[in-house]
Amino acid sequence: MPGKRWNTTQENIETVSNKDKEYTIKATQPSYEKRINKFVRLPNVPFRVLVIPGYTIVPNEDFQNKKFRGDLNPRHEKMEPTSTEWENIWTHPQPFNHHIVPLPIYQGFIKNTKLNIPPNKYANAEILKVQNFLHLTPRHVDSQCKLLKKFCTPWPKGLSDDAIEKHFPVKVSYSNFCHSSPSIRHDKSSNVSVQFKLHSLSFNQSARDKIIYLLGQRYNKDNDTVSLFSDRCPTKKQNYDYLIYLMNVLIRESHKLAPFEKLKSEDDELEYKWELTKSKNIIEKYIDNLDTSKTEKDKMLKSYQNASQSIRDNLNDDTMQEYKIATMNLLYCKNK
Repeated sequence: MPGKRWNTTQENIETVSNKDKEYTIKATQPSYEKRINKFVRLPNVPFRVLVIPGYTIVPNEDFQNKKFRGDLNPRHEKMEPTSTEWENIWTHPQPFNHHIVPLPIYQGFIKNTKLNIPPNKYANAEILKVQNFLHLTPRHVDSQCKLLKKFCTPWPKGLSDDAIEKHFPVKVSYSNFCHSSPSIRHDKSSNVSVQFKLHSLSFNQSARDKIIYLLGQRYNKDNDTVSLFSDRCPTKKQNYDYLIYLMNVLIRESHKLAPFEKLKSEDDELEYKWELTKSKNIIEKYIDNLDTSKTEKDKMLKSYQNASQSIRDNLNDDTMQEYKIATMNLLYCKNK
């Protein structure tokens, strides 16, 4: 015990003679059962010397300081290359062990510049700092998959890609990183992105136009996909909660109808839509009065619709010529 001294009496000191060598065995009271301190009387030394194995030199002693020879019998030398299964040896994630891994690995600071060889794997602290994947060899993964296969059920045949998109419209993406660094946290490990199709949500035309305006560059018109990304929060869970909150706010704000929006006219639309124009009803009535087949009427209406849409999306000589041909077809059919 710290702060308390034990008196050493003659009862717990024993002198043993062995081949002209005298050992004095001394044991203090609190540690008598756990350890035995060996003292030896050396010539020309007025006091007893504590024997430390491998350090204290005792004359005429059979065991002396032995030079440390390193790892003499590593375990991997006893492995049979043809019959040893690595997945049974390295079964789970664990730090690197030079006794087991039968690979010539070198890593660390090169002390001998002439040899120019990094330190080997024995007692190499630099290798211990690196996370290894020795438990995820292809054979190991394959054996685990075979064990888990009996617990799996076949994919439902009725659950197609369209059904998945309908029932699970929101797609959440994030990444986990494993790397060698003083910190286990990666800068991009908290990044989260949320994607969903705009047509999967119930929007009228006014709400759809409003949410597209609010999204800006986050909306991809080509595939009708909304992409939200967040890395402002320190944790992945916080970024995910923020994006779900942002998505709900956008949907609710787009469904709100301000009083001034009731006064919106055709010229106030963000983009030209044939279905919302007044000319749609006029052209349909005009084509209905033509003396021609229904197939020909539908063809002329579709041609004029595409020409009107093209000239407003991209005004150039080609779209002008297309619009001119569609209009002349309507007038020519009327005069005919």
